[in-house]
Amino acid sequence: KALALVGQLPEQARTRRRVELVLALARSLYFMGRFHESIALLSEHEPEASALADPGLTGPYRFWLAHTQSHLGEGHLEAVRHARAALSSVRSS
Repeated sequence: KALALVGQLPEQARTRRRVELVLALARSLYFMGRFHESIALLSEHEPEASALADPGLTGPYRFWLAHTQSHLGEGHLEAVRHARAALSSVRSS
């Protein structure tokens, strides 16, 4: 429900809150074994997460993309790319 309502927030808070909600939902989907749904959700909102340029948020976001992809047994190169981006975010913060 919160993800559907985030569009009602003031513009300056909207993107950050949406990315935070997507990250929380994707983690929940992951732990329920719903890897494909988690990846789809994270991938859909990746441009927004990247645009924030906040290592405290983009690092974990990319980590979860990499971690979830690694469990699917496909997209190894994408998982590596996201893992490296997550590490880069941590180093820059």
